[in-house]
Amino acid sequence: MATELWRRSPRYQRTNQIVPDLPRASYFKSIARLPRKQTSIITQLITGHAPLNKHLHRIGKSASPICPSCHEHEETVAHFLLYCPAHQAMRQLMMADVLDEERNLRGLLATDGNRKQLLNFVARTTRFRSVFGHIAEIPDQD
Repeated sequence: MATELWRRSPRYQRTNQIVPDLPRASYFKSIARLPRKQTSIITQLITGHAPLNKHLHRIGKSASPICPSCHEHEETVAHFLLYCPAHQAMRQLMMADVLDEERNLRGLLATDGNRKQLLNFVARTTRFRSVFGHIAEIPDQD
């Protein structure tokens, strides 16, 4: 019943492109191991309901959908994670440990192994600080 309701949801198509076949127990089990703040960040990025100007403008919380960092494009999840020139240095750090074929929204958001890099990128940009406060980077496990 819940699965069928989810598949009829207007959010299903977009979310399914990033994390296919939800609800999937293995995905929820892996995401549940993270602290709540990190789970919330990943969920918001997947659904597009992140504190980025495109979404904030749509809900009346920002005067403009334009990226406040580069002032060039609408600040979407894809722009923030993959394209914004203002975050290029932090993006290079993130992508250094991400496989070439996973350097896209699906690879960054749905792949367990890339979560640390993704969350560290978000922390380094400080873009979500107004909503989440300080976001600590995840240290290397040696």
